[in-house]
Amino acid sequence: AGWIISRENFMSNQKMFDNLKLRASYGKVGNDGIPSNAFTSLATQNLPYFFNGAEVLNFRLEQLSDPNIKWEVTTEVNVGLDFSMMKNRLSGSVDIYDRKTTDALVRVKTPTILGDDEYITNAATFTNKGVELALDWKDNISKDWKYNIGGNVAFNTNKIEKLNGGQAIPDGNVGGQGTTTLSDNGQPIGSFYLLEVEGIFQTADEIAGSAQPGAKPGDLKYRDADGNKTINANDRVFQGSYQPSITYGLNVGFSYKTFDLSIGGYGTGGGKISVSYTH
Repeated sequence: AGWIISRENFMSNQKMFDNLKLRASYGKVGNDGIPSNAFTSLATQNLPYFFNGAEVLNFRLEQLSDPNIKWEVTTEVNVGLDFSMMKNRLSGSVDIYDRKTTDALVRVKTPTILGDDEYITNAATFTNKGVELALDWKDNISKDWKYNIGGNVAFNTNKIEKLNGGQAIPDGNVGGQGTTTLSDNGQPIGSFYLLEVEGIFQTADEIAGSAQPGAKPGDLKYRDADGNKTINANDRVFQGSYQPSITYGLNVGFSYKTFDLSIGGYGTGGGKISVSYTH
């Protein structure tokens, strides 16, 4: 739905906006999230097995499947404002959005009693909320020379609202450290869940009074998050996500008669990375 405000009678005497439009949208989109060729062999047949000295053939279940799996659904609400000014030389837009995905398709670990395996199921609800801004300027230097410059910036917040069953989902592996991310309620998807480094041990006396008595000078000093004088997996804390909180772009263009040149670039900020450390 849209409302062109600049065409209203009460805007007839204003000279600031050439065009001013308010718009809003609402919609739902389904996503199966699985490539068409990602079929799974559930069982392997004719495997040899020896019973009482005799070879017999059997079959083995390779993976589990969810018989009630369904499409994940993304619902989005968007409110935006478009405008142009100064004889349409300056134009821009502002968008505010709220995007919620329910029944998200993710890989979930099976209970240990069933073996070390995972399967795809509808196991999460998460949101993306943010603001997007864009500005463009275009003008003529002369009859033959024209130019334009534009930029955009977007701020996004990702958050897991609900994990069906409440189970957090570990993933990632950097340098043989085991899982490095944990997707849990109230956190962004794929948040890093690691030991927090407080500094580097300098002396043996410093080590003796720490939670890492086996360390050596030069080793990383980790924060004893639970205060039990022992560094282990219980001292891991959330330390941000790989997902950027801000994205931005810039584009510049020139034209002379029938020739034109365009230059563009983009970047991100706020995303984290994890690297392995070897002493």
